[in-house]
Amino acid sequence: MINFIIVSHGEMANGVFNAVRLISGQHAGVEIISLKENDSIDGLQTRIETAIKKLEQSCDGILVFVDLFGASPFNAAARASAKQERVEVISGLNLPMLLETILQRETLTLSEAKKLALESGQYGIKILSDLIST
Repeated sequence: MINFIIVSHGEMANGVFNAVRLISGQHAGVEIISLKENDSIDGLQTRIETAIKKLEQSCDGILVFVDLFGASPFNAAARASAKQERVEVISGLNLPMLLETILQRETLTLSEAKKLALESGQYGIKILSDLIST
Protein backbone atom coordinates (compact mmCIF):
# COMPACT_ATOMS: atom_id res chain seq x y z
CA MET A 1 0.00 0.00 0.00
CA ILE A 2 1.10 3.56 -0.68
CA ASN A 3 0.78 6.21 2.04
CA PHE A 4 0.39 9.94 1.48
CA ILE A 5 1.68 13.23 2.84
CA ILE A 6 -0.17 16.30 1.60
CA VAL A 7 1.64 19.63 2.00
CA SER A 8 0.37 23.07 1.00
CA HIS A 9 0.35 26.76 1.64
CA GLY A 10 -2.43 27.59 4.08
CA GLU A 11 -5.33 25.17 4.43
CA MET A 12 -5.40 23.79 0.88
CA ALA A 13 -4.09 20.36 1.98
CA ASN A 14 -6.86 20.07 4.58
CA GLY A 15 -9.49 21.19 2.10
CA VAL A 16 -8.49 18.76 -0.65
CA PHE A 17 -8.27 15.85 1.77
CA ASN A 18 -11.65 16.77 3.30
CA ALA A 19 -13.13 16.65 -0.21
CA VAL A 20 -11.59 13.19 -0.75
CA ARG A 21 -13.15 11.99 2.51
CA LEU A 22 -16.52 13.45 1.56
CA ILE A 23 -16.46 11.56 -1.74
CA SER A 24 -14.89 8.28 -0.67
CA GLY A 25 -14.88 7.96 3.12
CA GLN A 26 -12.10 7.76 5.69
CA HIS A 27 -8.52 6.86 4.77
CA ALA A 28 -5.65 5.91 7.08
CA GLY A 29 -2.00 6.45 6.22
CA VAL A 30 -2.39 10.12 5.30
CA GLU A 31 -0.63 13.04 6.96
CA ILE A 32 -1.66 16.65 6.32
CA ILE A 33 0.88 19.46 6.70
CA SER A 34 0.00 23.13 6.25
CA LEU A 35 2.50 25.95 5.86
CA LYS A 36 1.22 28.95 7.77
CA GLU A 37 2.34 32.56 7.52
CA ASN A 38 4.87 32.55 10.37
CA ASP A 39 6.20 29.00 9.89
CA SER A 40 9.86 28.51 9.04
CA ILE A 41 10.91 26.42 6.06
CA ASP A 42 13.26 24.43 8.29
CA GLY A 43 10.34 23.69 10.60
CA LEU A 44 8.24 22.62 7.64
CA GLN A 45 10.99 20.28 6.48
CA THR A 46 11.21 18.77 9.97
CA ARG A 47 7.45 18.17 10.01
CA ILE A 48 7.66 16.41 6.64
CA GLU A 49 10.60 14.28 7.84
CA THR A 50 8.60 13.33 10.95
CA ALA A 51 5.60 12.36 8.80
CA ILE A 52 7.82 10.23 6.55
CA LYS A 53 9.24 8.38 9.58
CA LYS A 54 5.74 7.84 10.95
CA LEU A 55 4.35 6.42 7.69
CA GLU A 56 7.28 4.57 6.13
CA GLN A 57 7.11 1.42 8.25
CA SER A 58 3.53 0.60 7.29
CA CYS A 59 3.68 0.90 3.50
CA ASP A 60 5.43 0.15 0.22
CA GLY A 61 6.14 3.81 -0.46
CA ILE A 62 5.02 7.38 0.17
CA LEU A 63 3.73 9.99 -2.22
CA VAL A 64 4.23 13.54 -1.02
CA PHE A 65 1.76 15.81 -2.78
CA VAL A 66 2.60 19.54 -2.77
CA ASP A 67 0.65 22.43 -4.17
CA LEU A 68 3.19 24.38 -6.21
CA PHE A 69 6.43 23.41 -7.95
CA GLY A 70 9.44 25.35 -6.72
CA ALA A 71 7.67 26.93 -3.75
CA SER A 72 8.45 26.40 -0.06
CA PRO A 73 6.37 23.22 0.45
CA PHE A 74 7.99 21.68 -2.64
CA ASN A 75 11.50 22.67 -1.58
CA ALA A 76 11.01 21.40 1.98
CA ALA A 77 9.57 18.11 0.69
CA ALA A 78 12.42 17.73 -1.78
CA ARG A 79 15.00 18.16 0.98
CA ALA A 80 13.11 15.88 3.38
CA SER A 81 12.86 13.10 0.81
CA ALA A 82 16.30 13.47 -0.79
CA LYS A 83 17.75 10.33 0.81
CA GLN A 84 14.53 8.32 0.86
CA GLU A 85 14.27 5.61 -1.80
CA ARG A 86 10.57 4.96 -1.28
CA VAL A 87 9.36 8.57 -1.31
CA GLU A 88 8.25 10.57 -4.36
CA VAL A 89 7.31 14.26 -4.40
CA ILE A 90 4.57 15.35 -6.82
CA SER A 91 3.65 19.00 -7.35
CA GLY A 92 0.43 20.46 -8.73
CA LEU A 93 -1.88 18.88 -6.17
CA ASN A 94 -5.48 18.67 -7.30
CA LEU A 95 -8.57 16.71 -6.27
CA PRO A 96 -8.71 14.29 -9.24
CA MET A 97 -5.04 13.38 -8.69
CA LEU A 98 -5.45 12.67 -5.00
CA LEU A 99 -8.81 10.92 -5.24
CA GLU A 100 -7.86 8.51 -8.01
CA THR A 101 -4.55 7.63 -6.41
CA ILE A 102 -5.95 7.10 -2.93
CA LEU A 103 -8.71 4.86 -4.25
CA GLN A 104 -6.20 2.56 -5.97
CA ARG A 105 -3.25 2.77 -3.59
CA GLU A 106 -3.62 -0.71 -2.13
CA THR A 107 -2.86 -2.41 -5.46
CA LEU A 108 -0.21 -0.04 -6.84
CA THR A 109 3.55 0.04 -6.64
CA LEU A 110 5.13 3.41 -5.91
CA SER A 111 6.07 3.75 -9.57
CA GLU A 112 2.51 2.98 -10.69
CA ALA A 113 1.06 5.37 -8.10
CA LYS A 114 3.18 8.32 -9.20
CA LYS A 115 2.26 7.68 -12.84
CA LEU A 116 -1.45 7.45 -11.96
CA ALA A 117 -1.23 10.68 -9.94
CA LEU A 118 0.28 12.54 -12.88
CA GLU A 119 -2.16 11.15 -15.44
CA SER A 120 -5.30 11.67 -13.36
CA GLY A 121 -4.19 15.15 -12.32
CA GLN A 122 -3.71 16.18 -15.93
CA TYR A 123 -6.86 14.41 -17.15
CA GLY A 124 -8.95 16.21 -14.54
CA ILE A 125 -8.20 19.61 -16.06
CA LYS A 126 -10.88 20.59 -18.59
CA ILE A 127 -12.15 23.80 -20.17
CA LEU A 128 -15.93 23.70 -20.55
CA SER A 129 -16.10 25.83 -23.69
CA ASP A 130 -13.65 23.48 -25.42
CA LEU A 131 -15.77 20.49 -24.48
CA ILE A 132 -19.09 21.88 -25.70
CA SER A 133 -17.81 23.50 -28.89
CA THR A 134 -16.61 20.25 -30.46
